[in-house]
Amino acid sequence: MFFSKKFKITSNLINDSVLKESFLSYPKNIPSYFPKIPKRIGFSLRKKSLRSCSGFLNYFRNMICFLSPCDIEIIYDEKEYEVSFGKGYLNDGNRFKIHGNDQFLNFINQDKYYSVGKMLFNIKISCPYPIIINNPWWNFSNFEIVPGVINASKDYQEMNLFIPLPKNLNRIFIKKGTPLCYMLFETDKKIKIEFVKDYPTFQYGDYFFSTLKTYLNKKRISLK
Repeated sequence: MFFSKKFKITSNLINDSVLKESFLSYPKNIPSYFPKIPKRIGFSLRKKSLRSCSGFLNYFRNMICFLSPCDIEIIYDEKEYEVSFGKGYLNDGNRFKIHGNDQFLNFINQDKYYSVGKMLFNIKISCPYPIIINNPWWNFSNFEIVPGVINASKDYQEMNLFIPLPKNLNRIFIKKGTPLCYMLFETDKKIKIEFVKDYPTFQYGDYFFSTLKTYLNKKRISLK
Protein backbone atom coordinates (compact mmCIF):
# COMPACT_ATOMS: atom_id res chain seq x y z
CA MET A 1 0.00 0.00 0.00
CA PHE A 2 1.27 3.48 -0.85
CA PHE A 3 1.70 5.91 2.03
CA SER A 4 2.26 9.64 1.56
CA LYS A 5 5.34 11.13 3.17
CA LYS A 6 4.51 13.58 5.94
CA PHE A 7 5.30 17.25 6.32
CA LYS A 8 5.00 17.68 10.09
CA ILE A 9 4.28 21.00 11.76
CA THR A 10 4.24 21.78 15.48
CA SER A 11 4.51 24.69 17.91
CA ASN A 12 4.28 25.25 21.66
CA LEU A 13 3.61 28.96 21.16
CA ILE A 14 1.11 29.32 18.28
CA ASN A 15 -2.52 28.35 18.92
CA ASP A 16 -3.53 25.09 17.15
CA SER A 17 -6.29 26.68 15.07
CA VAL A 18 -4.07 29.60 14.03
CA LEU A 19 -1.30 27.17 13.14
CA LYS A 20 -3.60 25.11 10.89
CA GLU A 21 -4.99 28.13 9.05
CA SER A 22 -1.46 29.43 8.40
CA PHE A 23 -0.45 26.61 6.00
CA LEU A 24 -2.50 26.52 2.80
CA SER A 25 -2.37 23.91 0.03
CA TYR A 26 -4.09 23.93 -3.37
CA PRO A 27 -6.61 25.34 -4.16
CA LYS A 28 -6.74 27.51 -1.02
CA ASN A 29 -3.23 28.83 -1.71
CA ILE A 30 -4.28 30.47 -5.01
CA PRO A 31 -4.10 34.32 -4.84
CA SER A 32 -7.48 35.96 -4.24
CA TYR A 33 -7.40 37.84 -7.55
CA PHE A 34 -7.10 34.65 -9.62
CA PRO A 35 -10.89 33.92 -10.01
CA LYS A 36 -11.41 37.47 -11.31
CA ILE A 37 -9.19 36.85 -14.33
CA PRO A 38 -11.08 35.67 -17.45
CA LYS A 39 -9.90 32.45 -19.05
CA ARG A 40 -9.57 34.13 -22.46
CA ILE A 41 -8.64 37.62 -23.57
CA GLY A 42 -11.46 39.22 -25.55
CA PHE A 43 -13.30 36.94 -27.98
CA SER A 44 -10.21 35.12 -29.24
CA LEU A 45 -9.95 31.39 -28.57
CA ARG A 46 -6.19 31.59 -29.04
CA LYS A 47 -5.39 34.40 -26.59
CA LYS A 48 -5.49 32.84 -23.14
CA SER A 49 -4.91 34.44 -19.74
CA LEU A 50 -3.04 33.38 -16.61
CA ARG A 51 -5.91 31.05 -15.72
CA SER A 52 -4.84 28.78 -18.58
CA CYS A 53 -1.11 28.89 -17.73
CA SER A 54 0.10 25.40 -16.78
CA GLY A 55 3.29 26.85 -15.27
CA PHE A 56 1.28 28.96 -12.82
CA LEU A 57 -1.21 26.19 -11.96
CA ASN A 58 1.45 23.50 -11.52
CA TYR A 59 3.37 25.81 -9.21
CA PHE A 60 0.44 26.29 -6.86
CA ARG A 61 -0.79 22.70 -7.14
CA ASN A 62 2.45 21.45 -5.61
CA MET A 63 3.36 24.01 -2.98
CA ILE A 64 2.26 25.24 0.42
CA CYS A 65 1.66 28.91 1.15
CA PHE A 66 2.66 29.97 4.68
CA LEU A 67 0.58 32.86 6.04
CA SER A 68 1.66 35.19 8.81
CA PRO A 69 0.12 33.87 12.05
CA CYS A 70 -0.03 37.40 13.51
CA ASP A 71 0.26 41.09 12.69
CA ILE A 72 3.92 42.07 12.29
CA GLU A 73 5.32 45.61 12.33
CA ILE A 74 8.98 46.42 11.77
CA ILE A 75 10.06 50.05 12.26
CA TYR A 76 13.70 50.66 11.46
CA ASP A 77 16.49 52.88 10.22
CA GLU A 78 20.20 52.40 9.68
CA LYS A 79 21.03 52.09 13.39
CA GLU A 80 18.06 50.60 15.23
CA TYR A 81 14.76 48.78 14.88
CA GLU A 82 11.56 48.12 16.79
CA VAL A 83 9.47 45.02 16.07
CA SER A 84 6.00 43.93 17.23
CA PHE A 85 4.45 40.48 16.75
CA GLY A 86 0.79 40.93 17.64
CA LYS A 87 0.26 42.68 20.97
CA GLY A 88 0.69 39.96 23.58
CA TYR A 89 2.79 36.96 24.47
CA LEU A 90 4.46 36.71 21.04
CA ASN A 91 6.47 39.81 21.95
CA ASP A 92 8.95 37.90 24.08
CA GLY A 93 12.06 39.33 22.40
CA ASN A 94 12.75 36.09 20.52
CA ARG A 95 10.74 36.61 17.31
CA PHE A 96 13.16 38.84 15.37
CA LYS A 97 16.91 39.16 14.97
CA ILE A 98 19.19 41.16 12.68
CA HIS A 99 21.74 39.21 10.66
CA GLY A 100 25.00 41.11 10.93
CA ASN A 101 26.04 42.77 7.67
CA ASP A 102 29.50 41.29 8.15
CA GLN A 103 27.92 37.94 7.21
CA PHE A 104 27.46 39.03 3.58
CA LEU A 105 25.98 42.49 2.87
CA ASN A 106 29.31 44.23 3.63
CA PHE A 107 30.85 42.32 0.75
CA ILE A 108 28.25 43.33 -1.85
CA ASN A 109 28.27 46.55 -3.86
CA GLN A 110 24.64 47.44 -3.13
CA ASP A 111 22.73 50.43 -1.83
CA LYS A 112 19.27 48.87 -1.56
CA TYR A 113 19.17 47.35 1.94
CA TYR A 114 20.21 48.43 5.44
CA SER A 115 20.30 44.86 6.66
CA VAL A 116 18.49 41.51 6.67
CA GLY A 117 16.23 40.48 9.53
CA LYS A 118 15.35 36.98 10.67
CA MET A 119 11.76 36.22 11.72
CA LEU A 120 11.09 33.29 14.05
CA PHE A 121 7.64 32.02 14.99
CA ASN A 122 8.47 29.10 17.27
CA ILE A 123 7.05 26.83 14.58
CA LYS A 124 9.01 23.63 14.05
CA ILE A 125 8.79 21.60 10.85
CA SER A 126 9.95 18.19 9.72
CA CYS A 127 9.95 16.59 6.27
CA PRO A 128 11.89 13.74 4.61
CA TYR A 129 12.63 16.03 1.65
CA PRO A 130 14.37 19.43 1.51
CA ILE A 131 11.93 22.36 1.59
CA ILE A 132 12.49 25.23 -0.84
CA ILE A 133 11.48 28.64 0.51
CA ASN A 134 10.42 31.17 -2.16
CA ASN A 135 9.44 34.83 -2.06
CA PRO A 136 5.59 35.11 -2.34
CA TRP A 137 5.88 37.12 -5.57
CA TRP A 138 2.41 36.32 -6.89
CA ASN A 139 0.76 38.06 -3.93
CA PHE A 140 2.37 41.45 -4.68
CA SER A 141 3.34 42.30 -1.11
CA ASN A 142 5.33 45.34 0.04
CA PHE A 143 8.15 43.15 1.35
CA GLU A 144 10.47 40.39 0.14
CA ILE A 145 11.48 37.06 1.63
CA VAL A 146 14.97 35.73 0.90
CA PRO A 147 14.82 32.35 -0.92
CA GLY A 148 16.52 29.36 0.67
CA VAL A 149 16.25 25.69 1.61
CA ILE A 150 15.32 24.15 4.96
CA ASN A 151 16.65 20.63 5.46
CA ALA A 152 14.48 19.13 8.19
CA SER A 153 14.88 15.48 7.23
CA LYS A 154 16.97 14.46 10.26
CA ASP A 155 15.42 16.64 12.92
CA TYR A 156 12.72 19.25 13.42
CA GLN A 157 13.91 22.66 12.23
CA GLU A 158 12.80 26.18 13.06
CA MET A 159 10.46 27.77 10.52
CA ASN A 160 12.55 30.94 10.15
CA LEU A 161 12.35 33.47 7.35
CA PHE A 162 14.77 36.20 6.28
CA ILE A 163 13.35 39.62 5.37
CA PRO A 164 15.50 42.41 3.87
CA LEU A 165 15.04 45.93 5.26
CA PRO A 166 15.12 48.29 2.24
CA LYS A 167 16.49 51.82 2.58
CA ASN A 168 13.55 53.41 0.75
CA LEU A 169 11.24 52.41 3.63
CA ASN A 170 11.36 52.77 7.40
CA ARG A 171 8.33 50.62 8.22
CA ILE A 172 7.09 47.22 7.10
CA PHE A 173 3.62 46.14 8.18
CA ILE A 174 2.46 42.57 7.58
CA LYS A 175 -1.15 41.82 8.42
CA LYS A 176 -2.14 38.45 9.94
CA GLY A 177 -3.03 36.08 7.10
CA THR A 178 -0.65 37.70 4.59
CA PRO A 179 1.37 35.16 2.55
CA LEU A 180 4.91 35.14 3.92
CA CYS A 181 6.48 32.51 1.69
CA TYR A 182 5.84 29.66 -0.74
CA MET A 183 7.15 26.22 0.24
CA LEU A 184 8.02 23.61 -2.38
CA PHE A 185 9.50 20.15 -1.86
CA GLU A 186 12.41 18.51 -3.65
CA THR A 187 10.45 15.42 -4.65
CA ASP A 188 7.72 14.22 -6.98
CA LYS A 189 6.26 12.01 -4.22
CA LYS A 190 2.96 12.78 -2.54
CA ILE A 191 3.18 14.70 0.73
CA LYS A 192 0.59 14.91 3.51
CA ILE A 193 0.47 17.77 6.01
CA GLU A 194 0.31 16.63 9.63
CA PHE A 195 -0.03 18.95 12.63
CA VAL A 196 1.74 17.40 15.61
CA LYS A 197 0.47 18.26 19.08
CA ASP A 198 3.28 16.77 21.13
CA TYR A 199 6.18 19.20 21.02
CA PRO A 200 9.26 17.34 19.73
CA THR A 201 12.57 16.89 21.48
CA PHE A 202 15.69 17.83 19.56
CA GLN A 203 18.57 15.56 18.72
CA TYR A 204 21.14 17.45 16.65
CA GLY A 205 20.90 21.20 16.38
CA ASP A 206 21.49 22.34 19.97
CA TYR A 207 24.79 20.66 20.81
CA PHE A 208 27.42 21.75 18.27
CA PHE A 209 28.77 25.10 17.06
CA SER A 210 28.56 23.83 13.47
CA THR A 211 26.03 21.36 12.04
CA LEU A 212 26.51 22.31 8.39
CA LYS A 213 27.67 18.85 7.30
CA THR A 214 24.58 17.27 8.89
CA TYR A 215 22.11 19.33 6.87
CA LEU A 216 23.80 19.77 3.48
CA ASN A 217 21.88 18.24 0.56
CA LYS A 218 23.46 16.15 -2.15
CA LYS A 219 24.53 17.99 -5.28
CA ARG A 220 22.32 16.84 -8.19
CA ILE A 221 23.18 19.17 -11.09
CA SER A 222 26.34 18.85 -13.17
CA LEU A 223 27.68 19.48 -16.66
CA LYS A 224 28.79 16.71 -18.96
